[in-house]
Amino acid sequence: MSAISIIIPVYNCEKYISKTIYSVLQQTYHNYKCIIVDDGSTDNTYKIITKIVDGDKRFKIIQQKNLGECAARNTGISLVSTPYITVLDSDDIWHPNFLQYMLDVLQKNGIDFAWCHFAMFYDGTNIRKRQPWANLHKTGNIWWDMLFNSEFCMGAWAARTDKVRAAGPFDPTLRVAGDRDFSLRLLALICQENPAAAQEIPQELLFYRQRAGSAVRNAQIALSTEWNIMKKHIEHPGIPPRVRKRAWSFMAFKMAVIAAFGAHQYMTALQWYIKAFCIDPLNLNLYWLPVRKVMMRVRRAQYIDILKD
Repeated sequence: MSAISIIIPVYNCEKYISKTIYSVLQQTYHNYKCIIVDDGSTDNTYKIITKIVDGDKRFKIIQQKNLGECAARNTGISLVSTPYITVLDSDDIWHPNFLQYMLDVLQKNGIDFAWCHFAMFYDGTNIRKRQPWANLHKTGNIWWDMLFNSEFCMGAWAARTDKVRAAGPFDPTLRVAGDRDFSLRLLALICQENPAAAQEIPQELLFYRQRAGSAVRNAQIALSTEWNIMKKHIEHPGIPPRVRKRAWSFMAFKMAVIAAFGAHQYMTALQWYIKAFCIDPLNLNLYWLPVRKVMMRVRRAQYIDILKD
């Protein structure tokens, strides 16, 4: 019997899907099931998938009308019969050891959830996009830390199937933060009683593609909705007051970052930054992360100048 199922929702991703599937085929752990849910693609996505996996019984391809990524994930999860599950986006790539590392952790007694580090790269290149944002106030509880900062993303975790189902489905009504909403519900279920049931894998095992063209649009949606989406998670009764206060400060800071670098609304960004400071002036990230961002930009400019010379 296979140990783990992989869910891959796909929609009009003919440009990327082959590399994603090949990263699954190149896994050092082979005893998996892969459920690919084609969410009403109108390009050559389905043809590409069937050509690559033709004859491989580990793969199951489901076609449905276009209902959105969250609904496609839910369809895949409903078909899982293995004890463990993971979800990979259709434009991202796994390290060959991803499944092996995940299962090595998950099959230990008492472990329900495992997550790894990830690296972001620019679409169309192999250039790494360095991330200045980090959490200087880590608590050691991944549930609480995810309220502060995105410690992992979709494609960088695996969990027990019964826990995933108990957390409830992905919310198909959410246009932004659907991944984080689900992850926080799952972590609350697992970590409220036993934070040690979630274990970190320090290696970078996911390569996350930064696609161009959608940043400003997504930023506008996030500015109008994400604060309210996160309210139920930050106000969860299992969150201590000190963590809740800092989480609201982080959230306001995130809104400032989205407004400034995503939507280019600098006055709005300043207002959110002031709000973050007023909520928790002892949040060190309010001071260190902007400085780190500037330092990275300066180093990048210096690097470009060197290349020109």
